[in-house]
Amino acid sequence: MTGALRWGLPLDHPGSQIPWLPTLIAGLEDVVNYLDDRFLSRDLEDAPKPAPFETFEAALERDKEPADPWLAGFLRIDEFMRDLVCWEGDPDPEEAYARFREWLPFAHRNRTFYEALARDLGYELDQLEGGPGELIF
Repeated sequence: MTGALRWGLPLDHPGSQIPWLPTLIAGLEDVVNYLDDRFLSRDLEDAPKPAPFETFEAALERDKEPADPWLAGFLRIDEFMRDLVCWEGDPDPEEAYARFREWLPFAHRNRTFYEALARDLGYELDQLEGGPGELIF
C-alpha cells in the first residue's frame, strides 16, 4: 500500500505527497533490514535493472502486458491508482518512468523479503497469496 501511494500516483497528486508517507516507507525499510540482517537464512538479492525507457513507453502507450513482470506490476499499480482517484488523462511517460525507477528497488526488496521469509518459515507462496476476504491461515 505504501508503494502504491508513493509511486502509483503522479507526483503532483496530493495522495503521493502525504507528509507521513516517507516516514512510513523508511520504517518499513528499517523493519525489513532488521529482520533480513538477523533472521533470514540468506541475503536478499539486488533489484533487477529497470526496463529501458523505450520499452516502458511502448508498454505504457500500447496498453499491452509487457514481458517484464516488474514493469507489468508497476503499470497495473499505476492504472489501479489512477482509476481509484479518478485521475483524468494519460500518464506522462517520463514522469511515470521516473516513478517506476524509484519504485522498483522498493518493490523488489519487499517482494524478495516476503518470499524469503515464507520459505524460511516453511510456507509455499500459494498458501499465503489469497484475495481480499480469503482466509489464508
